Amino acid sequence: MYMAGSTVKELSLKYGILPQRVKAIVWLRFTYWHEIYPKVGEAAYRMGLEVEEDYAKDFPFVDYGIDLDTMKILQNGVAAKKLRGADPDIALVNHEEKLQAFEHLKHQRSSKYNFVPTGFSGKGTKGYKLVEWVVHRGKGAPKVSNSFDRAVRLFGSKDEHLLSDKLRRRMKAGGPRFAVMGKTKR
Repeated sequence: MYMAGSTVKELSLKYGILPQRVKAIVWLRFTYWHEIYPKVGEAAYRMGLEVEEDYAKDFPFVDYGIDLDTMKILQNGVAAKKLRGADPDIALVNHEEKLQAFEHLKHQRSSKYNFVPTGFSGKGTKGYKLVEWVVHRGKGAPKVSNSFDRAVRLFGSKDEHLLSDKLRRRMKAGGPRFAVMGKTKR
């Protein structure tokens, strides 16, 4: 097909192989028919075909697109051997143990803070690991104050009368941030 005028790209797309492989196939075929075959002759060519037929009985040749099922079987992996003596822990846990573990974890409190590494400053042993301190609970946590939460929750509800008149006026004038500005905790 290459000798008839097909390009490397066309052949690559048609057979689903890389362009470099197409070039290698074209070069090998050209070399065989123009240099090797004239020297070995018809008898050696027929003997080579018989060797290929014997090989094909054990390992069949595959053609892209036609023999996709055969290619899939040939591309299957090999059975993996166990490197450890024990099964993974998840295989040993039954349903009751899983429920017990989930129940235990449900009552655990999350960590108060975490240190998240962000970089390294310095060189070798004289350097410092740079971390970002992320607070989840307590002082420093990114959450709203109790007065802000109470103002947002109660304003506009049937329990709005529980808010002070001053807080309600400030909520109408500028929203919850303005309403609780300067308000101290109780």
